[in-house]
Amino acid sequence: MTKWVSRLLQDEDSGLSKSRDDFAEIAHETGYQYVDIRRYERGQESYAALGARIDGLTASVMPNDLFVYQYPSEIDAQFEVSFIEHVAYRQTKLVILVRDYHSLHYGYNPGFDEVRLFNLAKALIVPSERMRTKLRADGVNTPIVLQYVGDFRTARNMNQKLSERSVVVLDAAAQTNILTAWQQKTPLIGVGRHEKKLNLPANVNNIQTQSVRESIQKMPLFIGLVLEKNEYAKYRSSYAAAAFLALGMPIIVWEQSALAGFIKINHLGWTLKSVKDVDGLLKSLSDTTIHEYQERVQSFAQLLRNGYFTRQALVAIEKMVTDIGVKKPVERADTIGNMHVLSIPDTCDYLRKHHASIARFGDGEVDIMHGKSIPMQVYDENLAQKLKKLLAYQSDDKLVIGLPDVFGDISKYRKPAHDFWLRRRNDHQQLFAGIDTSGFYGNAFISRPYFDLIDHNQAVHNFDQLKKIWAGRDILIVEGSNTRSGEGNDLFKGAKSIQRIIGPQRDAYGKIAQIEAAIEKYGQHKLILLMLGPTAKAIVGDLALKGYWLVDIGHIDPEYELFKAGATTKIKAPHKHTAEFNYDVEDLLDDPAFNAQVIADFS
Repeated sequence: MTKWVSRLLQDEDSGLSKSRDDFAEIAHETGYQYVDIRRYERGQESYAALGARIDGLTASVMPNDLFVYQYPSEIDAQFEVSFIEHVAYRQTKLVILVRDYHSLHYGYNPGFDEVRLFNLAKALIVPSERMRTKLRADGVNTPIVLQYVGDFRTARNMNQKLSERSVVVLDAAAQTNILTAWQQKTPLIGVGRHEKKLNLPANVNNIQTQSVRESIQKMPLFIGLVLEKNEYAKYRSSYAAAAFLALGMPIIVWEQSALAGFIKINHLGWTLKSVKDVDGLLKSLSDTTIHEYQERVQSFAQLLRNGYFTRQALVAIEKMVTDIGVKKPVERADTIGNMHVLSIPDTCDYLRKHHASIARFGDGEVDIMHGKSIPMQVYDENLAQKLKKLLAYQSDDKLVIGLPDVFGDISKYRKPAHDFWLRRRNDHQQLFAGIDTSGFYGNAFISRPYFDLIDHNQAVHNFDQLKKIWAGRDILIVEGSNTRSGEGNDLFKGAKSIQRIIGPQRDAYGKIAQIEAAIEKYGQHKLILLMLGPTAKAIVGDLALKGYWLVDIGHIDPEYELFKAGATTKIKAPHKHTAEFNYDVEDLLDDPAFNAQVIADFS
């Protein structure tokens, strides 16, 4: 199998052209051959002439070869249609690197069906989880690989220390509004080309350059500013961010941008709501903190300069297209009817918008329904029957049934979780005999949105969506005596007020009557968050249709502790219960603030 990558030949000097060139060059270094496409004006070129042109461009590409096409070529829509069809119909293993999704960026064009083109490919490479979610919603069913940040080739030396507290924007022509409207005390430098002289504030300077290469060479090494606040910035990262990072510069990005989660979790910079917050952020940072961030970014810069993320994406798609059509019984997606489990963000969004309750079914509940005891709950026949009845409920805007999203492709999970669910998902399947699964299910992993995922960058967005559920609300937490959710962290910082009902740490079902009576007494007009094992599901089933808003959130606190620590192995949190450390004895602290929140204790 020969491997090919498209290289767009053009006179344009831009960040996008450099991104394309860098990707093609890195692919070439790993064994890909170039398919050169020269940009031109099609004018009145006939379909026959276009076909002949494409035949010439791809003459060496054979069936079963792997071809990575950098989309779009920016020639015109008909070129894209003809080129992709030509390569796909030749039985080539076509992979499309989606640099721009026109339907999302510019609006849907009924005469140009991008979704159909993407579905002709064997795989896609896209720049963000949001882009993948949008493509799926629009009907793209092609396998997708994520490449969060583009690599950036440069040989420029990196200074050891930032020289002063200033911020820099790249591609000044596109950032004119920021330059001319700057009202912050922090000095701002714009680097790039401008066709006209600008009237700039006193603390704003513009370094005029004529090319991307010149911009990189003249770039002052301060803190990079990437605050494009537009809808499309939520779906793809700008080349400016990669350029700043490759130069060893920490960056400030818009908190809703596609790159925000990646920047936060890797500690490469900071996220802000708007330009107005720049002064406050820089004032809050010590020189030591800024220097630590710069050292971290300088180490990260070597990955971008060496093509790490491009190579990772190519390895992933090579494995993906090689495995297509190969029968792998262990990995086969076992489906239950036509079951549809929402993503974690979509589940959170649905619960928030509809004030819907949720009962999540994991392996513990399945064991109970199969007649087994678990570490936190001895088997109880009444509990098992309640769970079975609840499992058959059809999700609606009052009550959602949550399941693990493990009945299809589970390649996104780390090996321990991946192997665990390969063994256990059939246990779930057996319980659905005779149950209508044609509706929808919430995602049970809203309580585990970090540790088990291979791509930990998703966790920032997952937790942000989760926190929105209780932001600004009065919440009533119902938990075991050792759970202490939110103690010592900011998980519930956004809540308006917090009260707690404490149940037994183990075998809480024995006190379900007292706990439910307390919820009915104190929980009206509140969001009720439950961390009480299988008993939480029974409580949701009993009270949700009475008008109470109950969210079974399980092991969210230990998951959040792991997320905050950036942990890659399970760590026991001190002074409170940690998931999977079921038999540890807790050394609880006397916490007056926590004690003041407790309004009922049945432990």
